[in-house]
Amino acid sequence: MASILGPLLVVTVFSAVSAAQLPSTWPSGTYALPMADTGCPNTYYYFKTGRRYHDTQDLLPNNQWSNPLHLKGIRSNTDVEQNFCVKTDFDPAGGSSPEWGPGQYCIFKKGALCPDRFSEGWLKWDDQNLFNRNDASGELPEGVYDDNTKIYFCCREDGDAGTPLTLPVDDPFFLLRKNGECQAVDRMTMLVEWFRWDGEDDLIDLTKYRDGSVPDLQDKSGDNHKLYYCYYY
Repeated sequence: MASILGPLLVVTVFSAVSAAQLPSTWPSGTYALPMADTGCPNTYYYFKTGRRYHDTQDLLPNNQWSNPLHLKGIRSNTDVEQNFCVKTDFDPAGGSSPEWGPGQYCIFKKGALCPDRFSEGWLKWDDQNLFNRNDASGELPEGVYDDNTKIYFCCREDGDAGTPLTLPVDDPFFLLRKNGECQAVDRMTMLVEWFRWDGEDDLIDLTKYRDGSVPDLQDKSGDNHKLYYCYYY
């Protein structure tokens, strides 16, 4: 059963940017976003898709998540899917894209480098040991996908989270939270949502489970990770 931790924050942002100024393409660079339950944004640029299935702790499982949670994928006490919208071309064919703006937020890394002005980091999940059923398919963020899961992120913390980004607004999408506050996005309503993975309950935590710049993280151990997602609709 889904667990709820306090009220979810709902914010709608409107700025002086006119509808004609709103971009129809996503920012330049290669990267990935968490996939919403409605799928990937249907904009001029085509996102490729991928999935990672985590076999989480089976004995006394304790996965938890917010209600609502608009992430696409199965989730239960013992397993969870992460689904991704992956941009693999720097710019659309025959066109150009805007740059990501300053702020406080993270995306998944795709390719050798993060987009300009982002800092790199990674997070490792300690998945189930016995009879591990981890699986992955499609286009994925940079990482290592074996009996455990290691995923790379690109994060910015160079601006005010309250100063709106200008992004396509035609479809719902997610960013990952950084430094305690979801980034404002112009013309979008925002919800804070979360998922807590119950990792392997062994006696030895992962000694190195994170490095560099990563999204907001609670339960800071090698066993359990709680990530905060910013849902825009």
